[in-house]
Amino acid sequence: RKIGEEEAYSLLRKVAMNEKKKISEIAQSVITAAELLS
Repeated sequence: RKIGEEEAYSLLRKVAMNEKKKISEIAQSVITAAELLS
């Protein structure tokens, strides 16, 4: 998605809180998904 760094970070934090995971775990799955889509 075309969003800024801060917006992306807050989105990651929100997802991490919802799923009770570390931000790094969420970020890794986002990167993996991005690689699959490209």
